[in-house]
Amino acid sequence: MTTDLQEPLWTERGSPEYRRVVIALFLSGYATFSLLYCVQPLLPLFSRHFRLDAAQSALSLSLATGMLAPSILMAGAISESSSRKSLMAASLCTAAGLNLLAAASPSWTALLVLRALEGLALGGAPAIAMTYLAEEIHPSGLGLAMGLYVGGTAIGGMAGRLVTGLAAQLLGWRGAMAAIGLLGAASALCFVLLLPASRNFRRRPGIDPRFHLEAWTRHLRTPALRALFVVGGLLMGSFVTLYNAVGYRLLAPPYDLDQAEIGAIFVIYLFGTAASTLAGSLADRYGRRPVLAASLCTSLLGLLLTLFAPLATIICGLALFTVGFFAGHAVASGSVGRLAEGAKGHAASLYLLSYYLGSSALSLVGGLLWEQGGWPAVAVFCAGLLLLALLFALRPSGMAPSRPMRALLSAPLLLMAAAGSPAQARAIPYPFLQQMIRAEIPDPFPPPDGMAPLSTIRLAGLPLLFGKTPIDAIGRRLGVRVEHQGDSGDSVYWLCVRLDVPPGAHAPRDASALSLWLISDTGTAGASHAVGALALDAVGRESRDCPVPARQVDLTLDARIARPGATAAAVASLYGHAPAAGASSAYNLPGMQMELGLLTLTVLMRRNHVEASWLADAPDN
Repeated sequence: MTTDLQEPLWTERGSPEYRRVVIALFLSGYATFSLLYCVQPLLPLFSRHFRLDAAQSALSLSLATGMLAPSILMAGAISESSSRKSLMAASLCTAAGLNLLAAASPSWTALLVLRALEGLALGGAPAIAMTYLAEEIHPSGLGLAMGLYVGGTAIGGMAGRLVTGLAAQLLGWRGAMAAIGLLGAASALCFVLLLPASRNFRRRPGIDPRFHLEAWTRHLRTPALRALFVVGGLLMGSFVTLYNAVGYRLLAPPYDLDQAEIGAIFVIYLFGTAASTLAGSLADRYGRRPVLAASLCTSLLGLLLTLFAPLATIICGLALFTVGFFAGHAVASGSVGRLAEGAKGHAASLYLLSYYLGSSALSLVGGLLWEQGGWPAVAVFCAGLLLLALLFALRPSGMAPSRPMRALLSAPLLLMAAAGSPAQARAIPYPFLQQMIRAEIPDPFPPPDGMAPLSTIRLAGLPLLFGKTPIDAIGRRLGVRVEHQGDSGDSVYWLCVRLDVPPGAHAPRDASALSLWLISDTGTAGASHAVGALALDAVGRESRDCPVPARQVDLTLDARIARPGATAAAVASLYGHAPAAGASSAYNLPGMQMELGLLTLTVLMRRNHVEASWLADAPDN
């Protein structure tokens, strides 16, 4: 079967290009976090040098992370019409230069202004890095790649604090900031030399504010993404709050550590590097929700240990807390790219907006709590943030939509399951199914004015209602096997049949032969999953393995649902908008008897005719 659904040019795990990508993005993560958080071990020095309290000194960090939040939104929007690599490189180089200037600040005000500008400049790197990985890396290797990227941020956080602490002991805070600025500039240069140009990115001409607002709104309406945004903000808020306060705690009696000794404690970030990589691989294999929940529980356990007095116990607690944080961040950030349908840069920017707003706002609250109640108050506050994050991670809509999953939204999960262990899943044998679920669905046109609800679809004598009709009931009626991909957490059921029946009133015969596909949701395990989407494809050689059912397929479709063989003019007359030539176009239609609100019909055009069409519960419902 030939089709105009362009197969993505994936970068496969283990290839030389994959290694270049992960090393370059590792350096990007390192530079971003080292530049952003190099001031954290310097907060007590700022307090002494500029005569500030803990909350005022923390402004050098919270202003940078606060400015990073709107910068991420702007960078995500600009990246849809500009070179991803160039924006990331400009972001890293500019931030490194501003850190060097901050080292020479003549006053506290000047330092704060430069740190705010540095946060603004850094926004282009993290938002676009997540998007780049989701677009370029094959789903089977995305979890590992995202874990390595987050591992780079862990190394950056460690180096920023360790190098800063050691340099501050020898050179003072100015020399420490200058050293981090030079290392950041070197990392940016290596990043430029290593990272391949994007191959799957489709540049959108111009900057259309309406497009960006609609993309952000669409992602915010997705329950799974909303939960991930909240989890990211709570995770980062607890992490920065804890590490802002630990320097003050360990400088004071009975510990009386110096700056170099406090900086050396941040070697425990190496555990975070390993944890983020491992968590990404485990999420690829076992599903994201259990790995994320385990990560949060690990951080809670570490937080509990820090309440004890012995220094060794405190350091062990910090290590566990750090492992849980970086593992959770790797899983949550990787999930955003998988779950976002279109405009992935906008989804990544929303996640990081919440991530850094949590860092900025919650850490300020943590500084005030340190002043009022010391370490116990900080620990209780961080525990509350982690418990709230755990609640969002475990809720039914937290890591997957609560409504029956549409085929369009189940794509990343199905691909992930297909890449899992051989005992759990195998490769999807049908190119059409792979291409359909990988396709980036364009923004749908609104329903035509005055269009009445579609009549109920009937298949094998049963009414087919998305989100209600069990897929195994259809399979039994047709006498075909329902296939399964994935595990109990991230699983999809599907079937395909050939419509090799004589032309008649009940079967769509605009094409000479068709294959019919049904895909279930990704809810709980069991073949009784409700149907989430129906697709019709003009049969080619590759899909002729779809079985001919044991009984005639009496498929009744509303005449207003375009099917293979329909002309572009017929589609335009039905929906008021002409379909794109040689590409896919999407239309929202009023659901059957308004039981499901809107449905989304996507058509793929080839030589001025519909080659494939699929109907699913609209994501905005």
